[in-house]
Amino acid sequence: MKFFTIAVISIFLLTSCPEEGFEIEVIGGDNPILGNANLGNTLVFANELVYLPDLSLKFTGNRGLVAAVNMPGEGYVNAGTGSVVGGVLNFAMNQLSAEHLLDSNDLFDVHFNEWIDADNDKAPVMEPATVSANIVSFVAMYKQPEKIPLETVNRVWFTSTATTLISEYVYYIYVDADCTITAEEVENTAAHNKYSAFTLSLKSGWNTINRKNTQTVSGSTTTTLEVKNPILRWGFYKL
Repeated sequence: MKFFTIAVISIFLLTSCPEEGFEIEVIGGDNPILGNANLGNTLVFANELVYLPDLSLKFTGNRGLVAAVNMPGEGYVNAGTGSVVGGVLNFAMNQLSAEHLLDSNDLFDVHFNEWIDADNDKAPVMEPATVSANIVSFVAMYKQPEKIPLETVNRVWFTSTATTLISEYVYYIYVDADCTITAEEVENTAAHNKYSAFTLSLKSGWNTINRKNTQTVSGSTTTTLEVKNPILRWGFYKL
């Protein structure tokens, strides 16, 4: 029997901390589609600008980049490398190796746990069921020896209206065969959070997932996931 495999990626950075005193500035604007959400077998970022957390000031420093996967029991494990030089990001990698992949249960526990509701027998479903997967992050600095990311680079955007604050993120996911992840809506009434039902149809190779958190003035937050590749900026963050 063939076992299909999946993996998701985010990027972490490696070195000293950014300047203190910067806060998230809410900036408006539409997010047109950058391109196809199915990226093929190679993940490449070439000469992309990196910004400080306000997303308007450019980051001008140098960092080594690690594409890291979260492996249960091991922590973050390096799966690829890149760099930020003078605030310009360059990175390239091919498929993830089998040692960097998780089965669907571990994938959901680590990366989709908000959609697990044991009390109501709800959990994400992978088709085909034999799929393995993981999520990769782009890191610049770890806390040692725990290997907890301290600096990261992520594609993000913030938008505000009179009644909402919207934060968006892009995840990079690798799959070695076409597959689908589905989940039912889950609501955490105590925390005023709702996680909307989703269907993610992924193609063999790299794909992008757009996560959107919409917070209202009342404090409630709705989170959605969609296979989409919107135009967002690379932000440099100290965690």
